[in-house]
Order: sequence, then C-alpha cells, then structure tokens
Amino acid sequence: MVTGRSHLGQTAPAAADLQQLGPRRKFQAIQQAGDLAVLGVMYFPLTVLFCGCMLPAFVAALVDNKPDRTAGVTVGTMNLAGTVPAWLELFSRGGQVEDAVAMLLMPQTLLVAYVAAAIGWMFYLQVPVLVSGVMVKRNQRRLVEIDRRQQELVRKWGTRIAGEAQSAVKDMP
Repeated sequence: MVTGRSHLGQTAPAAADLQQLGPRRKFQAIQQAGDLAVLGVMYFPLTVLFCGCMLPAFVAALVDNKPDRTAGVTVGTMNLAGTVPAWLELFSRGGQVEDAVAMLLMPQTLLVAYVAAAIGWMFYLQVPVLVSGVMVKRNQRRLVEIDRRQQELVRKWGTRIAGEAQSAVKDMP
C-alpha cells in the first residue's frame, strides 16, 4: 500500500488504496484530504506558487513505477528545497496572489526549483549505482580476505582440513 505521512504522524493512504481500507481509515483519509484543501484555500498564494514550482515532484511521483515508489520522495525533497527561497520571497513581498503569479513568471524562480529537482533525479538515478558499486567492491575484498585466511589455515593445518570444509559446505541445505 502506498502511504504518506500526515501532520499527525499517521500514515495517509493514496487514493488508489481507499477501496482496501476500512470505514474508519477511509474517513481519516477523506478528512486529511479535506484539511489539505482548506489549507490550500486559506493560503492560496502559497498554493499557487507551490503547485507551479513543485511540478517536477508531482511528475516524478506519477511516473515512478517501481514498487518502493521513492522517485517522488527523492525528487520532491530536493524540489522543495529549491522552492523554499521563492516562498520566502513571496512572504517578503506581502504574500498576495499577484505576487505569486509574478514570481512564477520569473524564469529565475522556476530555474532554482527545477534545477533542485534535477539534482533530486540525479540522486535517485545515481546513488543506488554508487552504493551497489561500493558494496560489490567491499564484498570482493572480503572474499579475497576469506581466501587468504583459508590458505593460511590450509598451510597451518594441512590440505585435509580444506577438503573437509568443502564437503561440509556442500552438504548444507
């Protein structure tokens, strides 16, 4: 089940998962969506700026087809970091809808948010490759160390001990 965190620390189900929920959890999900809608209306200028700047995160969440669905989180986190300066600028200007629209029409605002999202995509695509490469190298070194240690034991105890160890490993389920 795809979930997110609500402001109360409870997990909020994705819309596709509503059919699998009991009546209480379905009510909570609808209530959380309603709360979000009310906040979006109350802070409408912020919502306008948020929706315009966070488009890459929404797209990443939609196109991610992996079971863990981490693209939206990874890209969204970096995209959010790139959107914060625009929010601060909006608040310093007075926080009106006209200011939010004017900021969305400024290339610099979108450039900062979208470059941050691109960095999020880079993290999403490259960090797993980097981590798996490090793990492979570490495991290769470990195998070399095990082989060296085994050769040392054979030298110390004789070749008969290596043969017994090999047959014991083959007999294991």
